[in-house]
Amino acid sequence: MNNAWAPATRKKYGLYLNHFEKYCNKKKVPTHLRFPTSHALLLDYVADMKGEVGAKAAGDRVTALKNIHAKAGMRWEGDTRQLQLLKKAVVNTAPDRTVEKRMGFTHARMRALEEGLDFLSRRDIAVSFAAKVTRAAMVRLGEFLPSSKKMKRLEERKMPKGRDVLEPFSDLGSRMLNLPTGKTSGEKGVKIPLCRQEPKELDNIAIWKLHEKANEIGKDDALGSYVDEKGTRKLLTRSEFMKRCNEVWRRKGLGPLTGHSFRIGGATHYLVNGVETNVVKAMGRWKSDAFEEYWRDLEVLAEIHIEMMPIRNKIRLVK
Repeated sequence: MNNAWAPATRKKYGLYLNHFEKYCNKKKVPTHLRFPTSHALLLDYVADMKGEVGAKAAGDRVTALKNIHAKAGMRWEGDTRQLQLLKKAVVNTAPDRTVEKRMGFTHARMRALEEGLDFLSRRDIAVSFAAKVTRAAMVRLGEFLPSSKKMKRLEERKMPKGRDVLEPFSDLGSRMLNLPTGKTSGEKGVKIPLCRQEPKELDNIAIWKLHEKANEIGKDDALGSYVDEKGTRKLLTRSEFMKRCNEVWRRKGLGPLTGHSFRIGGATHYLVNGVETNVVKAMGRWKSDAFEEYWRDLEVLAEIHIEMMPIRNKIRLVK
């Protein structure tokens, strides 16, 4: 049953379980009264989060407890209107830092990154490739880049390799990328599109061809890898990738971004360019409408999708 959740999710659930246990220890809740968790204890637990965390953290902690109950076959008493209202109270009392939205990786950021990278460096070519792919395909960094430089860990994480970039499916060279494993698809993996785009700093296909040639990416080589000055293949880790990107942006007078900024930036890019929300949701492999939290440039979205809507509909009918 553990395989119902991705390894990263299982790890988070373990952390949330520890948090609940610490809360119970602090409140001196007897061990035999902790599981199955009573409705009253759940309410007390969530109420204790007020002023401490935001909506996502509170929701994740409760969801973790719910899934732990499901796995153990224990009854769950948390699906009540009372608990929902209490979670809203947590949101309303969240400190400012918990409700601040994460910045998206914008076109301007991509241009700044391209200007600051050294394309005589094979590592920087790999960085550019990873940045374009994770943004355009809305890929989670953990699905594309390893956390460790140890090659033996690569097989455990099932990172994509050269063979996972499939043959072109269009005249412009757009291709599908096979992700051997994904956060929501688990061991099944998933195929995502890498499409030709303009301008050059957004083009996945041109950078793939450069990366493939410069870093000698064979069928069995990790896509997130490069060849160093000594001719040795090295893995491009998530931390190394983010460090290099933020180095470039810092020199440009820009603040740092997080790994999730690339996925956020991709979703926003498509939405503000008029791609239907259900298409963005499918491409990004969101199982719920949680991706709506990542929308940026809401004024632009409103202009594209809502402003002058009756007139635009008439024009569409004429066409």
